[in-house]
Amino acid sequence: MIDDDRVRLAAEKTALERMIARTPASEVIDRASLTARLRNVNDELAAILASANAAELITELVGTLQGVLPGARAFEFCVSATGQVVSGAIGPGVTNPSALNALLERPLTIKVAVTTRSGRAPRYTLLEMPQ
Repeated sequence: MIDDDRVRLAAEKTALERMIARTPASEVIDRASLTARLRNVNDELAAILASANAAELITELVGTLQGVLPGARAFEFCVSATGQVVSGAIGPGVTNPSALNALLERPLTIKVAVTTRSGRAPRYTLLEMPQ
């Protein structure tokens, strides 16, 4: 349950950041409302991570998408700099996971949440469709 909440909140955080960036400064009330919600989402994420003794980093990886399982909402990605293949979940910010198949073996930059817990391997979640 904690992982589901974390993934949902990470996707919402990404969407809010995008909306804030697209909202003109002249729309003060809209920006203030979005910013307030973003603060709440960040607080909720911090509480989840603290309770699970975990740390989360939102980062971008450069490389090639190696494989996608749309039904299982899973992916594999080869990081160009290291050659490491990482696998993980496709988050709710990707509304059509099947569309990722068209991007296989192409150079991409993806936005992922990397969650680490003491003594465990990192977990990757693809947060949005690659641009």
